[in-house]
Amino acid sequence: MKQFNETSIFSEPKKAVIVSLNLGDDELFYYQLEELKNLCFASNIEVVDTVTQNLNAIVPGTYIGSGKLNELKTIASALEADYVIFNDELSPSQIKNISEI
Repeated sequence: MKQFNETSIFSEPKKAVIVSLNLGDDELFYYQLEELKNLCFASNIEVVDTVTQNLNAIVPGTYIGSGKLNELKTIASALEADYVIFNDELSPSQIKNISEI
């Protein structure tokens, strides 16, 4: 029988910065952002900041603009975030390009 491991459930939460892109006038934008925050909470992840950007289209290479990406890097580093969580599925090339920044 597997024993209950209290430390895994009650351990310190990991820190995350969440990123969301508002394409045009998305009525569900804030609802989806709250849903992501709740999913993080349920996964024992503390959301330490939220980075959003309003664009007409996704930036193909990096999902968000280069200026916003540099801002994200600064924020995540300053807040010692363990994760950066995007509120969308990224392509392999976007993941590669973002991780190189």
